[in-house]
Amino acid sequence: MKNEIHIFLCFNPMPNIYLPTLIKELGIKEYKVIEFYSKPIITTIDKKYIKRFLHSNRLTYIRNIRLAVQYIEEMIKSYHKVTFYFTHIFNSIANYFFFQNNTSYNFIQIPEGIANYYNITTKSLIHTMILKKIIGLLIGVKFTLYFSHLTGIMEKRYNKIVAFYTNGLVHNNQEIIKLNIDRKFERITEDAKYRILILGQSYYN
Repeated sequence: MKNEIHIFLCFNPMPNIYLPTLIKELGIKEYKVIEFYSKPIITTIDKKYIKRFLHSNRLTYIRNIRLAVQYIEEMIKSYHKVTFYFTHIFNSIANYFFFQNNTSYNFIQIPEGIANYYNITTKSLIHTMILKKIIGLLIGVKFTLYFSHLTGIMEKRYNKIVAFYTNGLVHNNQEIIKLNIDRKFERITEDAKYRILILGQSYYN
């Protein structure tokens, strides 16, 4: 058997912004990026490391949950150790692996965005969680209800947390890996047609 595989579960485009940097900084050699999204996510990662499960409606979404779990379970059979990276455990795939009592699994929480800095809990999402649990029972992918921070950080199962900025970060005394991304400032042309205003969250602070 092989030693270790690193699995990145991407449910939205945010992680792919920094995954190449994270993989390089951690010196990861053997890994797989699992994309569970409605369309291919733009990334600079080599396609041979990516497995996409794209969904166009609710039926394909539900079907792909089971397909993704089956794919991951089959892949990790060849490894002694598995390290999962994901933003939160509200997603059925992450939830399924996160709550398994498997000592060969390590979990690292990677940046979601503002969820890492606000007290966002699942208490108001009980109806959605119950629906996920029912769907899980039907397709054989167990979903565990949890009533804490959305990321699942309070469940004390993450081995480490990756963060760009530690001030205000929601954590539970886990070890924090600070990811450094070079800030490059380009000279902006005075020509108005090239001016771009980006509305959103700063990756740095």
